[in-house]
Amino acid sequence: MIIIFFVYFYDDMIFCRILSDQIAHLKVGILGGIIVKLSNGNEPNLLTLILLLCKHLTDLTIGQFVGGNVNDSTFNLTSMRLVSSTLTKMKINVNIFDDCLYILHGYFECLSTFIIDIDRISGSSSNIDNTNKLPKLKCFSLISHFLTNAYDKRTVPLLRRMLNLEELTLLISVTTVKLPYIDGTHLYNDFLVQMPLLNKFTFSINTRVDDKGVKIDLPSNDDIQNSFIQIEYQHLDSYVNVMKIGSRCHAYSLPYQFDTFFYI
Repeated sequence: MIIIFFVYFYDDMIFCRILSDQIAHLKVGILGGIIVKLSNGNEPNLLTLILLLCKHLTDLTIGQFVGGNVNDSTFNLTSMRLVSSTLTKMKINVNIFDDCLYILHGYFECLSTFIIDIDRISGSSSNIDNTNKLPKLKCFSLISHFLTNAYDKRTVPLLRRMLNLEELTLLISVTTVKLPYIDGTHLYNDFLVQMPLLNKFTFSINTRVDDKGVKIDLPSNDDIQNSFIQIEYQHLDSYVNVMKIGSRCHAYSLPYQFDTFFYI
């Protein structure tokens, strides 16, 4: 079911009963301008509101916004205290990496498929846990287009928690200083070795190395492709672009499954 939420939809008792008693699959859209009204501090945040109303929800998509973007207070996940024992699939757009961690912090105990688009992956001063294992998660998709320098400290620990993952989709752009490109060997050692049940890995990984003017011995394009072949990933392509200052490598699975292609 696809619903456009209006500011005072929760005042409609008939509509509320339908949501509470009948809706298991919900796709939420928000019209431009309404986000602020839902998030002005005088009303519940959107995700809490949905969980309060939809008692039998198993599949939730939220973040397909019309005429606007997600703002920091639309979900306010740091204040979320509700637990859903029915939700098994969630697709959501958020601004920061901590939102992803809050969702996976035990609030959705039956969640097996989690698809998330994160605007920026950066460091955090919060104490949210990123170590507890996620044994029920079977399918995970993480897309983030902005460059991040927090791959090792944020993304890798999260993926290492997913011991029983069967499908993984990863689109990420990483910037490093004086370190090699992210290749098949790195991915295997970083987290793939922790996923013995993984049978599908779809990826688009861009690495930008900032060498600070110091010459670094970086792998060739053939080296990149061979690193994936060695871990039994045959269907991929890659390219390396060496510049005067720094260099880039883009490795991706085939057929290409994403809307964005880094640095053509």
